Amino acid sequence: MLYLAMFVHTLSSAMDIEVPYNLERLLLLFSDMNYELVDSLMKEFEEKNSLMIPEDLREKMCDVISSTSVSCDQTLQTMKECWTEHQYLLCPHTAVGVTVVWDQRHNSTVLKTPTVCVATASPAKFCEAVKAAGIEMPLPPQLAQLLTSPTRYTEMKKGEDWDQILRTMIKDISEKRSNTAMVH
Repeated sequence: MLYLAMFVHTLSSAMDIEVPYNLERLLLLFSDMNYELVDSLMKEFEEKNSLMIPEDLREKMCDVISSTSVSCDQTLQTMKECWTEHQYLLCPHTAVGVTVVWDQRHNSTVLKTPTVCVATASPAKFCEAVKAAGIEMPLPPQLAQLLTSPTRYTEMKKGEDWDQILRTMIKDISEKRSNTAMVH
């Protein structure tokens, strides 16, 4: 049985989700693209906020997918260790993945093949986590410039054609960039 868990805030905000958005894709993949089955399972999930995944499908998924949890303290420790040992600054999301890989390498014979952890976000977006890890990080110049740049926006009111407003804005921005590129 798959239940929705209570929402808990962590240092890795993109992982703080109540409903896994990729559940439908996983079910589709492991059901050999059985759209009818997945549609009925997702309807059940929406109606009941829980889902009983058929045993054969669950077994296929469990053969390939595993899960673990990483505490905020572990995340911060990994960020600090990676910085100290490699002078590479991890965002907290990436630190979660790196923590799992490091733990598997140190604690078992499971992970013998080379592993790649893809950095998912700029650590500059997570100043509080970087600071909590005991790392002093200067703000990247591009980000510092953004903080002093004026805010630009176009108000779109109810009843207006937002699609057309956005298309016009995109066209105008593209033309400005083209003209700027021609000058240089």
